[in-house]
Amino acid sequence: TSLHADCHVDIRRAQELGLRRGAETLVVPASGGISDTFLRAGKVRPHRLERGPIIVNPRGVRSYVRNDVFFRAIPQILEVFPDAHFYCLGMSRSWLMHSFVDVLGIQDHVSLLPTITQDEVADLYARSDIVVSPTEHDGTPNTVLEAMAAGVIPVVGDLPSLREWIEHMKNGILCDPRDPASIAAGVRSAINVIDLEEARRQNLALVKERAMFGRSMRQVEAFYRTTLRAGR
Repeated sequence: TSLHADCHVDIRRAQELGLRRGAETLVVPASGGISDTFLRAGKVRPHRLERGPIIVNPRGVRSYVRNDVFFRAIPQILEVFPDAHFYCLGMSRSWLMHSFVDVLGIQDHVSLLPTITQDEVADLYARSDIVVSPTEHDGTPNTVLEAMAAGVIPVVGDLPSLREWIEHMKNGILCDPRDPASIAAGVRSAINVIDLEEARRQNLALVKERAMFGRSMRQVEAFYRTTLRAGR
């Protein structure tokens, strides 16, 4: 038996559920890792905020993504950053997402986008400051790693899989995805408290070391060749 996962916590859970001791395991990001497109996006970003912050929620409409909490955090963020704008991917066709925006009266600050291409996401990240991933449970989301590669600071749910990548108040913010005040405070801290340039440096190094497509796929190929030869 062998196990390929996108986070170490899933390996530990499998071992607790009976994965045999000594089984071959591999942890790499889903879909083979992150494209160079996002590294290139990071090279063209401005070094300092010269406008209201741009904040991206790239997680779309999923049951475990607390978009309701994310939208309720926006008015609190606007109290500090009245010129902030929020781009939400994969939400343009959801009447529920539109209703959240309408009820909260934040239409002027929120763009609900359709699903867009990888190149378009990279272009958006190149001019964005914060990525928010308000998930209650998760593996390692490629959208967050892509943002980190492009120099966008992550504000994410405080989950075991994401603690494998994010050190709170160092290279990103861990927050309670069920609490609008926690998300809002996380965004404020990401902009005003942490060292943005140092956080971007750390995130770029992490992604290059552990998440790039070419390196990850070589690991995947070697893992499956070994597994098939051993009949596992």
